[in-house]
Amino acid sequence: MAEETQTAANPADEMTFLEHLEEMRTVILKSLGVFMVAFVIVICGFYYFNKAMLMPLNSAKKILASYVGQEQTAKTSVKDQTLGPVYLEMEREGKKDRVGPLYIVPKDDSVVLVKNPPSSGNWVADIKLRSMSITTPIYVWLSVGFLGSLGMALPFVAYFVARFVMPGLTEQELKMLAPGAIAGTILFFVGAAFAFFFMLPMGIAFMAWMSQGMQLEMFPDAMSYYTMVIFVTIATGLTFELPLLEFILIYLGVL
Repeated sequence: MAEETQTAANPADEMTFLEHLEEMRTVILKSLGVFMVAFVIVICGFYYFNKAMLMPLNSAKKILASYVGQEQTAKTSVKDQTLGPVYLEMEREGKKDRVGPLYIVPKDDSVVLVKNPPSSGNWVADIKLRSMSITTPIYVWLSVGFLGSLGMALPFVAYFVARFVMPGLTEQELKMLAPGAIAGTILFFVGAAFAFFFMLPMGIAFMAWMSQGMQLEMFPDAMSYYTMVIFVTIATGLTFELPLLEFILIYLGVL
């Protein structure tokens, strides 16, 4: 009799509150596991991912160079031109040592060799990231790893979450689950690509142009640059989800 009452209170296809918590815990652990695996992959290929993170800055410099590059080159005189880098082989006590890199700089009627290349006179070429803190390299590693692993793990996390909420959805909601998940993933990556390949390069180029107009030297901090790239990319990707969210709410009759 007690077994029949328990069966009627808790049907076989329903889960208790603690079982729901256990299932949520499994989903969170799976998501963290996928994220950590993706993080290790990104760190192992750090050189390539970091090169990708620098694309907005390099694209901005190309945009600026297309407008001011020829003008800057035309203003550079022969006295300001620099050759190099060059390397010298010097023999000391029977051993050959390689010295360099050195740069050939015109001076009066002769030339001199210097270790540090002088300013090229082109302010676009002088825009480089600066490390303003001892911990900057570690922060850069973590930033590149976070953004790369987030993008790689997002489809798997969306799948785990969808499997978790499926039993509690109505038939009408289930019809929107698979198309909504696919569309949401696509929209996120479209928004992230829009920010990464258009918004960030154009924004950096505009700010650099404004700085030059105000006679300010632009020495962007590496931490602020990577933070901006991550924040703008993720925020724009999430913003592109809003039309899908409104469509789902209208379909379900909420709006």
